[in-house]
Amino acid sequence: MNKNKYEAIVVGAGIGGLTAAAYLSRNNIETLLIDKNIKPGGLVNTFSHNGFKFDGGARAFENSGVIFPMLKQLGIDIKFVHNLVSVGIADEIVDFVSQESLVEYQQLLCNTYPDNTEEIFLIIKEIKKVIEYMSVIYGIDNPMFCDNFTDKEYVFKELFPWLMKYIVNIKKAQKLNQPVEDYLHRFTDNQSLIDAVIQHFFKGTPTFFALSYFGQYLDYSYPMGGTGVLADSMAEYIIKKNNEILTQTEVLSVDVKDKTVTISNNRKVSYDYLIWAADLRVLYSNINTFHMKNKDRKKVEKTKSRILTSHGSDSVLSVFIETELNIDYFKDKIKGHCFYTPDKRGLSMSLLSKRDVYLKDKAGDDEYEALKEIILEYLELTTYEISIPSLRDETMSPSGKTGVIVSTLMEYDVFKQSIEKGWYENLKSFCVNSILKVLDRSIFPGILEKTINTICATPVTIENVTKGLEGSITGWAYSLNMPVQSSMTKIASSVETDIKDVFKAGQWAFYPSGLPTCIITGKLAADKVIKKIGKKS
Repeated sequence: MNKNKYEAIVVGAGIGGLTAAAYLSRNNIETLLIDKNIKPGGLVNTFSHNGFKFDGGARAFENSGVIFPMLKQLGIDIKFVHNLVSVGIADEIVDFVSQESLVEYQQLLCNTYPDNTEEIFLIIKEIKKVIEYMSVIYGIDNPMFCDNFTDKEYVFKELFPWLMKYIVNIKKAQKLNQPVEDYLHRFTDNQSLIDAVIQHFFKGTPTFFALSYFGQYLDYSYPMGGTGVLADSMAEYIIKKNNEILTQTEVLSVDVKDKTVTISNNRKVSYDYLIWAADLRVLYSNINTFHMKNKDRKKVEKTKSRILTSHGSDSVLSVFIETELNIDYFKDKIKGHCFYTPDKRGLSMSLLSKRDVYLKDKAGDDEYEALKEIILEYLELTTYEISIPSLRDETMSPSGKTGVIVSTLMEYDVFKQSIEKGWYENLKSFCVNSILKVLDRSIFPGILEKTINTICATPVTIENVTKGLEGSITGWAYSLNMPVQSSMTKIASSVETDIKDVFKAGQWAFYPSGLPTCIITGKLAADKVIKKIGKKS
């Protein structure tokens, strides 16, 4: 189309931006969606290699009363299968098939830490309490994605009763906003036990978010064809609605006075409303505040300072493994998706967080060898998210072979510094080999010999692909000076900015921001624009 004026421009085609653009399109608003990458989707993508299909970002989806009603409302048809989640430590694995699975998980912890049985009982009790709060919050399809408000039976028999319970339980959940590690220290001093429960969550993850996940495990689904099908389907919807998606296109500057964005090839495009669903640093770094009133300028400069001095949340190290092992081999191990901890000691024993002190007196090759020791120790103690796509969709791997995705949390600085030192490629190879050896002597004996090929994605890879700060996959890192809203009770205001006619959405708009939250903020931002323009679908 190559128009120079749109009613709305959305920057960033991750799931938040796709949601915003989809709902603007549903309401017949002329929309341009812009993204730097080759195709839309961001961290929701699936790629092919040697006949194997791998999920490059999200490994599965938790519905949370959001994804399915959104797709229904947009009229997008995707086939899903249930994604069973397992949790394991060393030789014992528990499949989360019902709420009763928490009893088995409790027994797993007691078997692993027999001196802490009473403390484990108290922790499980807390998990059940938080799950109860969140089960009420997610008790019905999110009303944001519902068109039944003219149905009196729905409104009075379902919506209102739920709303009363929601108000009570959201306040209870929000009180559990402190980092989960700090919270669990109320119940035990055994750091290894705490690690086993929480070390697959990001640093600073709020208690209500982390502990409720043991209930969310029952709510996971997998789209046939891979997680990228979700992003592809939403992009197709936007195009079918006669709107435009520009990929491999960079936003060079934003003029909030003239309401224009300058994109690749110095093309200027005007907007009535702008939704920023990308890294907020880019937006605020390019704002000219000279034309603003003094009061407005101070607000923007204060926000800009907080954004530019904040950090991204943890990132991940992922290895995509192509094996000659038949899918039946893996069926005996896990059901498709597993959070697995090979060693009960936990990451509190790891030197990784103290590596700068440990490496201080090292230089040259000695420094690299010391770093390898630290990384190896970390990889032996960490928790892995293991996903086998073809256990849910057999077409995801060639016949007689199986693709395995293994991920673990990893600090961005480790790999960023290795680039500066010239160790990056060697460190990647070392990590791949170390992870394969850990898996070979624990959950997947024989996988080392049967591995055909591997692909390694580091936090730097994620940064390069998503263009997001420090390879973060859930937005901002926890801090006491969060640059965005972090209260669930105030999520509706999270999409507002201090810039006229500019809204924000996606992983950088709210903390913490998983996929359902990105969708919610995308819908909220779109609703703000729709209301201002005054169009209805």
